[in-house]
Amino acid sequence: MTMSTAQPSSTRPVLFIGLGFTALALAFSARAAIGLMMPIWEEQLGWSRSFVSGSVAIALIVMAALAPFAGRLVDRQGARNVMLLGLAILAGGCALIAPLDRLCQSHFPIIAA
Repeated sequence: MTMSTAQPSSTRPVLFIGLGFTALALAFSARAAIGLMMPIWEEQLGWSRSFVSGSVAIALIVMAALAPFAGRLVDRQGARNVMLLGLAILAGGCALIAPLDRLCQSHFPIIAA
């Protein structure tokens, strides 16, 4: 009689690491795209570079302020759940940026993205 023991797949950790890097790449690409979009927003919408840069600076301050709380949330809920929540917020922020045409509408989605 042989006893079979299920061995965890060796590809699973590699898959999770790859998905984590992909998620980070998408998140930072969305933030870097703001720099690429800045001249277009400046020309078509009349927004100044200082306004867009100020919005990005506010986003970085919000990220720094929320980092300890996000870390605690990861400890309590697990990295997978927090990553899914963060990616959903990022996707929502990117979707909200697309139709913007007024200055008063722009701060929240840029901060969320």
